[in-house]
Amino acid sequence: FGKGPVNRIIGSAIVGGTVSAITGGKFANGAFSAAFATALRADWGEMSKGQLNGFNGKAENDIDLSDYEIQSHSLKVGEETLNYDTLGPDGYADAVELNLKKIMKTDAGMEMLSSIASGDGNLLVAYGRVSGEGVAPGYTSAIQFNHIRGQMIRTNKGNIREATYLVLAHELHHSWGPMTKGGFWGGNDRINIGRSVSGLGPLETYAVRYTNLIRQQAGVGYRRTHYDGYAVP
Repeated sequence: FGKGPVNRIIGSAIVGGTVSAITGGKFANGAFSAAFATALRADWGEMSKGQLNGFNGKAENDIDLSDYEIQSHSLKVGEETLNYDTLGPDGYADAVELNLKKIMKTDAGMEMLSSIASGDGNLLVAYGRVSGEGVAPGYTSAIQFNHIRGQMIRTNKGNIREATYLVLAHELHHSWGPMTKGGFWGGNDRINIGRSVSGLGPLETYAVRYTNLIRQQAGVGYRRTHYDGYAVP
């Protein structure tokens, strides 16, 4: 990473899944503490629609994102319009839109995206080898998303490489809370199914279950049963 503030925070926050960690979910092993301290010390400067200032490192990516500009998009979701930005290589924006439209083919996916679209937050989807959700300057929620290769997950049918739209759906469930007001600690429109799994935390528990609902409606023929070694009933 370079020495700019965005580099330091991307390195400890987006890749680490800050929003999940803050509420006891993914990467609750201190990733948030480091990222939060970095954010407090950083001088954010200004960020335009064209460039993340200081973003000149690869940030765990095999593509140098400083070679590309942020693009703004609008997608009709029922009666709502989802406004979001993307940052990635050529063709990335089209791939993100395609994955969003696949999510919209399910009732659960449509409900989630419509609710996110109704909020007043700012959403960024940026390329990364490892998918996760966190924060970036100027955005309510930032998702790092690999549009090429889905993640391996443990299911009732064994280990399966997840389709990329389902990976994105999982991360969007994390975004759902902050994007519909209420911040990280509640008071938002996110739908949470069941109770939190002890040790795993609420955000990953709820994201797994809600994405299982999308999987069921999409007819993929399996459901996710574990996250980071924790069974999610």
